[in-house]
Amino acid sequence: MLKTLKIAHFTQFLGIGGLEKIILELSLEQMRLGHSVTVIVYDYEQGWVEYFKEQGIRVITSLSKEDGFDLSLVSKFTSLIEEEKFDIIHTHDINPLIYLSLARFSYSIKNSESFKLIHTAHTLDHVEKSKKVELFEKILSHFTTQIIAVSQKIKDFYLMQALVDPARVSLIENGISQKFSSQSDIDKYKDNLVSQFNLFADKPLALCLSRIVPLKDQLFLAEIFKDLPHLQLIIVGPPSDPIYFEQIKQVVQNAPYQNIHLLGARSDVIELNEIADFYVSASSHEGLPVSVLEAMSVGKPCLVSDIAGHRILNKYEKIVDLYERGNKADFMSKLNHLIESLHDMKYKKGRDIVKKYYSTSKMAKRYNEVYTK
Repeated sequence: MLKTLKIAHFTQFLGIGGLEKIILELSLEQMRLGHSVTVIVYDYEQGWVEYFKEQGIRVITSLSKEDGFDLSLVSKFTSLIEEEKFDIIHTHDINPLIYLSLARFSYSIKNSESFKLIHTAHTLDHVEKSKKVELFEKILSHFTTQIIAVSQKIKDFYLMQALVDPARVSLIENGISQKFSSQSDIDKYKDNLVSQFNLFADKPLALCLSRIVPLKDQLFLAEIFKDLPHLQLIIVGPPSDPIYFEQIKQVVQNAPYQNIHLLGARSDVIELNEIADFYVSASSHEGLPVSVLEAMSVGKPCLVSDIAGHRILNKYEKIVDLYERGNKADFMSKLNHLIESLHDMKYKKGRDIVKKYYSTSKMAKRYNEVYTK
C-alpha cells in the first residue's frame, strides 16, 4: 500500500517557466497519488500563484525574501517545517537549497534529528556562470538526503564531486502531461491569435518559448527571421533581462516584414504549440528542456541548438533536428530542409516518445521511489 506523505516544494520564483511547469505537474501527480502537497515561494516573481491555486495546489507566499542574502529566511523556514511537520522537503535549484540546507542544520540542533531534504538540480547554467555558485552547489549538496539530476550531464557533475556517495545521486528526467485540442478548437484559437497579433495566416509559423535572457539567445533567432519574409516567428516568455529584452524589441520593431512578434509570458502553451508549424531554440544551455518536450508532445518539428540538453532528446530516436549553436549558415541550411519536410512522419513520433519516456506519471513514480526508499 502506498504511504501517503506530506510534501513541501520550495522554489524561489513561481513565474511561468520550465522549472515551474515541472513543479506544477509533479505536484498534481503527487496529489493524485494521495499525498499532501504544499508549494512555498518566497521571492518577487509570483505570476503563476493563482493558477497553481486554481489547480487545487496549496501555495504559501507569506515568507518574503529581502534583497540579497536574507538570513532571516533560515529561521522562518525552520519554524514552518516544525509547525507543518512535513515528511519531505524538496528544493528546486540552488537558491532554495542554500536556505534549506542551513535550515536543516538548525532543525537538527533543535530537534536532535534531521528532516529529509531532496534537491532537484534542473540546470547548471548558474554553475557555469559563477565560480561562487559552483562552490555553493558542491558544498551544499552534501547537506541533502538525495540529489536529483534531470539529465545525465547534471548527474555527472555531482558524481565528480569529492566524497559524494553515488547512491545519493539519482537521474529523473522531466515529464509533461499530454493534452490535445480538437481541430475546430485549434482553428478557432489560431484565428483569434492571428487577429490579435496581426499574424500572417498563410505563412509558416515558428514558436520559441522560454524566459527571455541571453542564455536562451532569442536575439539570434530574431536577427535571422527578420530577413525571412516567407516565415514568421513568435517569441513567448517573460523578459528577465531588461537590457537584452530591449535589444530584441528593437530588432522586432525594425523588422522590414513585420513577421516577428513578442507575446510575453503566457500559460496557453499547448495551444501555441498546436497552431505553430515548428519549434525553434537557440539556447546555450538546458537541463532537459520542457518547452521542446511540449512541442514534441503534439508532433511538431523542432530545430534546436546542438547542446547536451537538446541532444538527449534524440537518445531514443532521432526526431529533433540540431544545428551548430550560433552558426547562422548551419541554421539556415537545417531550416530550409525542415520547411521542405514539415509533414515528415518522423516528427509525429515525438508524441509517442513523450508518452513512453517523459510522462508526468513516470516522473512522479520515480520521485516517489526516492522519497520512500
